[in-house]
Amino acid sequence: MASKLTPAQRVALARHPERPGTADFIKHLFTDFFEQRGDRLCAENGSILGGVALFHGKPVTVIGHRKGRSLEENLSLHFGMPSPEGYRKAQRLMLQAEKFRRPVITFIDTPGAYPGLEAEARGQAEAIARTLALSSRLTVPVVSVVTGEGGSGGALALGVGNRVLMLENAVYSVLSPEGFAAILWKDASRSDEACGVMKLTAADLLMVSALGNTAVAAVSIFSQPRMVILCVTRSYSVALSAYVARRRGKHPDESLTSCSRASLMLGCGLSMLLLVGTWIGAGPLLRLAGAQDDYINLGLQYAFPTLVSLALSGPAMVHAGLLRGLGHTSFVALYSLISIAVVRPILTFFLVYELGLGLYGAWIALTLDQTTRAVCSMLGSRQTIRIKMKDSSNS
Repeated sequence: MASKLTPAQRVALARHPERPGTADFIKHLFTDFFEQRGDRLCAENGSILGGVALFHGKPVTVIGHRKGRSLEENLSLHFGMPSPEGYRKAQRLMLQAEKFRRPVITFIDTPGAYPGLEAEARGQAEAIARTLALSSRLTVPVVSVVTGEGGSGGALALGVGNRVLMLENAVYSVLSPEGFAAILWKDASRSDEACGVMKLTAADLLMVSALGNTAVAAVSIFSQPRMVILCVTRSYSVALSAYVARRRGKHPDESLTSCSRASLMLGCGLSMLLLVGTWIGAGPLLRLAGAQDDYINLGLQYAFPTLVSLALSGPAMVHAGLLRGLGHTSFVALYSLISIAVVRPILTFFLVYELGLGLYGAWIALTLDQTTRAVCSMLGSRQTIRIKMKDSSNS
């Protein structure tokens, strides 16, 4: 049953108020837990729970995010979002563990660091940065476990370890799906769609990490130019939806054939112009994105399959914009969900692991996913326009 869950459903499970927290794991996994409070500089912050305990008879240091069970507890704990004092308490416990040679076990479950004005005034960013720097220098073993939400730098501060584990229905990402959708599409209500795009579930991250650090770095380098192209094409799709909806409402009997053809030509032309420009200037673009010379060649190796997938996404987004403008949003959501949540994962697993194609297999799966959506959107828009034209002629 769990394997059939969509990314959005897994995000909902990761945020479930009854999900076990750090206190529950400490109670059932450790003995003789002795909690330590305060950062020895300013104050105590309950959003970070930490102390010393015995794990199978051996002393360890335990640190984790803590959420409340009731509204009052969540308000006092900022819904599991630590203040600077919490991260400085974690630093104190890490230094203590290093001194007494105790392994460190961290539990991650937070939407992110607390963004309040008082937290910023007391050095929130500095506290997170120092925690990251300190945890990366520890010589004792560090095991980090993502048990629920792993959101942004607030989670990463406790996520630098020799081993990073995730529960099946946990998530780990640079920001929330709502924030991702609001930034990329200017529409936070598309957070469910963002869950599939962000690849934030345990299964997604396991599949990516198995490809190796070098391959992941090469893909990450070219992801920034790719996102720029996606932002332009998606913006065009949103504008097209609004234009078609207004035109259809003003002239309900008007044929949309010419509008569809012109929109497709303009959208595809814009997409191809961006793709050609990106291909010609790929090297300078990667340097502008901050890539070192050692990784630029690797990034260029994956530029071609990336651009092929983007070439297919252009027509798909144009036709999806037409369908949304005509009111057929459910059809777009249906084929997008099937393609992203079913077709792409199955193809990725088969091509990457069964055929051993590695990262190229992942890009082939992405290209086939884009092809599936492009074909579905084209067929759907053509059928919809034919129906609209038939209704207009009958009236």
